[in-house]
Amino acid sequence: MKSKISTALEYATNIAIVGVAAVVLVTYFARARSTSSSAAAPALRGAHIDLTKFSATPAKLNVVLALSTTCHFCEQDTDLYRDLSQIPTTGKTRIFAVFPQRASDAALYLDQHGIRVDSVRSSALSDYKVSATPTVLLVDASGTVADAWVGSLEGNQKSRVLDEVRKASR
Repeated sequence: MKSKISTALEYATNIAIVGVAAVVLVTYFARARSTSSSAAAPALRGAHIDLTKFSATPAKLNVVLALSTTCHFCEQDTDLYRDLSQIPTTGKTRIFAVFPQRASDAALYLDQHGIRVDSVRSSALSDYKVSATPTVLLVDASGTVADAWVGSLEGNQKSRVLDEVRKASR
């Protein structure tokens, strides 16, 4: 017959194993979600986006942020979106946001995070060729996607997005 101590140790060990397995699985799937979705970015390059839904006169460079108020990865990158919105654009760059939620909820989300955009739309993300959030699109004045990033961005990717927008804003 097992002693109470060995039974307690067995239970504690089983709970610890389940806890560690849960942490490993959550970490694995979070990393897989943020990196595997980047494979969609090349497919977006060259696609055409109808910018007239945002503005009658698109800028030289238009940043389209496809976000969701319920997206964990969008929340992780709010510093990037805030930094983008603070770049002086001199009219050469515009920043637009599209959300699957109501425009009023999207505007509140942006305001709470200090993110300023030129226009906010509530729309199916598929209308913009987007299948996942967050997605950052750099779109020229004709509506052609010049570059795209899907998923939560790493430091060097964030720097590249900011550099492209700064360069176009000069």
